[in-house]
Amino acid sequence: MGDRVLDPSLVKDLSNHIYEKRKATAFQIESLTKAALARNDSQTINKIIGELADLTNEGTNSAKMGAITALGSVSVALGSFAIAYFLQDIIKPIFATFKDTDARVRYYACESLYNIAKIARGEILLYFNEIFDILCILVSDSESSVKNAADILDRLIKDIVSAKATNYVSIIQEQEQKDGTHKPGIQSHLINANGVAIQVNHPQDSLKAFSLPKFIPTLLERMYVIDPFAKKFLIGWLELFDDIPSLELITFLPNLLDPLIKFLMNNAPADIRMDTENLLNIFL
Repeated sequence: MGDRVLDPSLVKDLSNHIYEKRKATAFQIESLTKAALARNDSQTINKIIGELADLTNEGTNSAKMGAITALGSVSVALGSFAIAYFLQDIIKPIFATFKDTDARVRYYACESLYNIAKIARGEILLYFNEIFDILCILVSDSESSVKNAADILDRLIKDIVSAKATNYVSIIQEQEQKDGTHKPGIQSHLINANGVAIQVNHPQDSLKAFSLPKFIPTLLERMYVIDPFAKKFLIGWLELFDDIPSLELITFLPNLLDPLIKFLMNNAPADIRMDTENLLNIFL
């Protein structure tokens, strides 16, 4: 075990059932990360993240909560530029904890993802589909504290999308383009389902962290939900996308009409019907 970066006493404190103790330990891990970053020691940073990821997977519930909080602290230490290079390894273990049966673990996962998104800003858009999927489930969570935390996270992600969705290029993708290793995701033309070529004006769109065409299939999968909270959540996002003219959500209207009309049926609550009618009027 000699090659582990986190001292066993730190891991023990991170697993403490008292929140203050875990929080103080997360701050210590933040300092370790800052020191490694100052020495440009990415190997140590990767080890810290890896050891915390293991704890979210294998530890007790207290250990999971501590590790989740510490991953948020690591993000703060990295800052908005360096985080891009470690974001995938930080965020994936947190995604996994949203399925945890303990509501406290889900709550801390929301809090940590909020802290990570606040630092990462535009970079977080690379994981927008996964975050959207998680939020769509959490807004109907049985535990009100988790629901409220998800609501706060949702507002932050909406702010980031409003500010960055149309123009943000990931630091990683920019780097790959300079190195000549970037593979364009959108060619100069696409083929639709009937084999007809559709012209795309911006081949460089593949560099953008957020892509509405890549998101639409995820959205459509969720559009047939029964839960009224989830429906309200979806309507809120459709309104936001419609408010960003250059995203051209309206081009996907044929796909959205069927589920939206279903929102008006099946004895839907009055507020859902009203919100859906308003949205359809905007589209009209």
